[in-house]
Amino acid sequence: MTTSSTVEYRVLVLPERHELQVETALSGPVATGSVHIQIPTWVPGDYSFAPQARDLFNVLGERLALTIVTA
Repeated sequence: MTTSSTVEYRVLVLPERHELQVETALSGPVATGSVHIQIPTWVPGDYSFAPQARDLFNVLGERLALTIVTA
């Protein structure tokens, strides 16, 4: 018996605030244990790296132990 996992995303565009609101829902085996989420630092078409996490705020979650690491 194979048990499948799902990852669902809901994205709300807020152009007047220059923001995206992203909601992620995990279900199945992937929702147990630890989940490591990363934000890329590369910029497409550019040879530099940008600290994108500086613009990450209001991180909320249910059943979530959150650690934000910036390098």
